[in-house]
Amino acid sequence: MSLGVVVGKFLPLHTGHINFINKCSTKVDKLIVLLCYSDKNKDICKENKIPEIKKEDQLRWLHSVYQDIDHIEIRYIDESNI
Repeated sequence: MSLGVVVGKFLPLHTGHINFINKCSTKVDKLIVLLCYSDKNKDICKENKIPEIKKEDQLRWLHSVYQDIDHIEIRYIDESNI
């Protein structure tokens, strides 16, 4: 069984991310999409002049896009102390 991992902040999730994840998912038997978030996300949003995007929103977006694709698994990691 082949396994792939896509890592990103997805801040915000956009069609480029979705196309990349979709393409990666065709190359492996199982794909893990790893959402990385930290306390700095608030600053990143402010710098880019977009409303604050919370981890829960990011996870909801990813789950809603990939809810019907069994071989894609959404996970997350807190990078605040890394």
